[in-house]
Amino acid sequence: MSDNIYVINCSMEAANAMSSWSGALHFMEDKMNEFLNLLQSQIETAEQIGNKIENGEEYMEDIRAYLPSLNQTVTSIFQIAQEPGSGLEINAEFVLQVLNDILYGIEHRDSVFLLDVLRYGLLEIYYYLAEELQSGGEHE
Repeated sequence: MSDNIYVINCSMEAANAMSSWSGALHFMEDKMNEFLNLLQSQIETAEQIGNKIENGEEYMEDIRAYLPSLNQTVTSIFQIAQEPGSGLEINAEFVLQVLNDILYGIEHRDSVFLLDVLRYGLLEIYYYLAEELQSGGEHE
């Protein structure tokens, strides 16, 4: 009889552990989906600013207004990359260089430089992250 109670207790503990693990996994999936939505919004904003620059339209107010959001997004990128099991590999030096280049482009009002940094720096980071998160890090 006591063996049966032990088996039932072990089964209940395993079920509780599985339920806990499943809840944590669901939370992580929700967090990643929320971040993917944020990332898509950031992609659209960076593309819009790039298009304004390319078309010779005024962009400085837009990019300055975008900086706080960019800062928060980069902070989130580093936080997610540090999450156990995220599978994301981030080249922090490259990300920081892109941020410095954006600031340089703004400070010097260098639209050509800024356009290049947005398209071949920032957007490349965003596209990489979106692809990795959507695929679950399956292609290395």
